[in-house]
Order: sequence, then C-alpha cells, then structure tokens
Amino acid sequence: MKLIFTGLFLFFLHTTYAQNDFIVLQKKGRTIQRYFAGNNISFYTDEGFLINGNIKKCVHDSLFIDIPITMDIHTIFGIVPDTTGFTYYKININKIALIPAKRLSAAAFGNAAVRAAVLTGSILLANKIDFPDNQNATYALQFFMTAAINVGMAFVKPFKTNKPTGYTIGHKYKLVFMHVSNP
Repeated sequence: MKLIFTGLFLFFLHTTYAQNDFIVLQKKGRTIQRYFAGNNISFYTDEGFLINGNIKKCVHDSLFIDIPITMDIHTIFGIVPDTTGFTYYKININKIALIPAKRLSAAAFGNAAVRAAVLTGSILLANKIDFPDNQNATYALQFFMTAAINVGMAFVKPFKTNKPTGYTIGHKYKLVFMHVSNP
C-alpha cells in the first residue's frame, strides 16, 4: 500500500512542475485561443509563407514548430503520400502576421451556394433527358452529364477572396507570450 501511495505522490508531484510557457491570441485584451506545446498551429508569416505544424516548445518569445515532411511513396497499390520525416522551424512571435480562422467567409459561402444551385439545376435538367428506345443510353447520358457538371463546378469560384480569412496580428489582435516556467 505504501508503494502505491508513493507512486501517486510522485505522479502528482511531477504534474505540478509540468507548467510550460505558452502563447495567447488576444482581441482587445480578451483571450481567443491559447497555443501550448503539443498543439497544432497554422499561421502566415510576414513574408507570406503558410506554416502548418505541431508546437514542440515555446521559449523566449519564439515557437519551435515540428513540420512533417511528406513525399510520394511507390507501393504495390500505387503512389501514396507518406510522412517521411520531420523538420523544425523556429519563429519569433513578432514575425507571425495572420492566424487563419475556422470560420466561413462570405465568399466561400457564396461559392458553395452557387455550386449547389447549379448542381441542382443540372440534375433536374439531366432527369428531363429521355431516349424511349434505349433506357441504358438515357441513364449513361444522365450520369456523365451530372458528373461532368460536378467536376466543372469544382473549379468555378465566382466570388474571389484576395487574402485568407483569419486574425490579422496588429492593432486589433495580438499574440502575447506567457512566461510561466520562468517567474
């Protein structure tokens, strides 16, 4: 019994020292998101590069990000993308310009609405096609017409966005480095 209590004591003692530095995204002093070591993060640098990765650690106003390297691997089933390794990227939080938001922009909503309307209209139009002599030709034409319009609509974007939506770091949004491990 003493061994069990000693093990629990050591476990809780270890977790009390498990505080790490982290970064807080704030809007006018209110916290929107916290980024700890182990969290995934996606951001644009001030040079315009998109960085996606896993935060390894936060030290002295810098993030160390673990970025996976993916390559196409040839297998018996074909070519498959696979993670072949990891690389580290260090960036100061002052170099982060924009953190993409998980919200839907008006342009993306408009594009989805136009696609849905065109696809619905094309399906209704394709169902009006009828060859009374050959029913198989009718089904084939309806299928290929709907598939072609669906593929064509995947590339049509009537509403364009000039920049990605998200939290632009600057006057309204700020990244604050929280020093927890170094009082």
